[in-house]
Order: sequence, then structure tokens, then C-alpha cells
Amino acid sequence: DAYALNLKNEKEGWFRLPNFPGIARQEMQAATVNNEIYIWGGFSYTAPFTFKDGYKLSHQERGGYKRWRWDRLRDLPWGISTGGVCAIGTKIYIFGGADYDSRKFTWETDVSGKIKRFGARLLVFDTKEPDAGWKELAQCPGTTRMQAGTAAVDGKLYIIGGFAGSVDSWKYDPQTNKWERLRDMPVSCGGFGSGQIVYKNRYLLLATGYMSKIVRNPDGSTRPGYGKGSRVKVTWKQHPN
Repeated sequence: DAYALNLKNEKEGWFRLPNFPGIARQEMQAATVNNEIYIWGGFSYTAPFTFKDGYKLSHQERGGYKRWRWDRLRDLPWGISTGGVCAIGTKIYIFGGADYDSRKFTWETDVSGKIKRFGARLLVFDTKEPDAGWKELAQCPGTTRMQAGTAAVDGKLYIIGGFAGSVDSWKYDPQTNKWERLRDMPVSCGGFGSGQIVYKNRYLLLATGYMSKIVRNPDGSTRPGYGKGSRVKVTWKQHPN
């Protein structure tokens, strides 16, 4: 199902859009460019588990009136779920993420073990040249991860922490295709929600997350987690994990 809410007329409430044309799933990577929504990947608890197909949702004028429309896009080079995503100009970037096989999420490699440093890879898609598909850029020198805080500010990509012990943070410059390390997270917390997390073009707002007891370092070593997080009192007992 797909729904929309007009923030200029919230009293109208949510209204339905045309159904998503792909297989039902969760944890897709989505970004907006020129008032169009681009969506790729995700995972499901049933086969094929991790997806690489992509779609675009737009509001187009046809026959004198506007209607919502889904269009198929070029696939990702491999299935990705819970990756960091943002856009700079006409280009969409997806960083890291995880593969899934119904038993576990993997980010050091894909499920097959063939794609090394799976959760440190960076991909780019230019919406001006959609038929060119995805291109891989320089890998992040840091830890592999999923659910990293990902944002674009002044033409640079920022990767902040990530799930399962990634506290190292990085900045990527598309002009030079190079990474620069930033200060680590103030607490060993990761697993942030994706979306528009930039405020006033300078603050990155990282909501929620998971406290890790072990921190993974870029050189492969580990150290104890740090900081103190709150703990929920009620959990979803039916969660598959």
C-alpha cells in the first residue's frame, strides 16, 4: 500500500496512492529528486529475502489532468536493505546496508560471501541518465555497517555511525572521490532512521538507535562500548528475531 499526506492541508488526512508495483517488503532506500520519489531494494521474511529492483513515483500530467504513476528503474548491482541514502543535485547515493537470508543480516559480506566489505560500499545513480544505471565509487575506509546516519550538506556526504558497533564517522567528497574521517560518535549507538535528517543545512539529527556493547574499529580490532542508553520496557514479543 502507498499513502500520502499533504502537509499544507493536514486536516484532509491521509489518502491512497497507486499500490507499489513490486513485491511487498520493508527497509527500502528512498530519496527525492525534482519532486519525484526514487525507491530501491529492501528485504522480506520470504524469498528472495533481499531485493535490488527500483521504482520511481511521480505526479504527472496526462490528458489534461495529473495522476500518480510508478515507473520501473534500473536494478541495484546487488540486493541492499537498510542502506544509507541521500541525494546531491540529480544524483542519488546509497551507502553500505545489509544482505539478508531469512536467518541473519550480513554486512561484512553479502550472504554468499562473494561481495567483500558489503557494508562499506558506495553507489551512485544519476537521475538525468537513468539508463546508465548504478556506478560504484570509492569504498569507505571505515567499518562495514547498515543503518548509518546518512546525509548530504553543501555537496558532501556524511556517514555517521551505524548498527552493530560502528561509531566511526566519515565525510565523502564526490568531486575527488575521497573519504575523510570525522570524530567518532559520542556514545556507541547506531541503527538510525533514514530520511531528511539535516536541519538548517548544518545539523544532522540522529533519532533512536541501538547501544552496542562492543565497538568495531576500522582496523578490525574491537573495544568496549561506551555511554549509556535508555531501555524500553515493552517489546514486540512476536518479532521474528
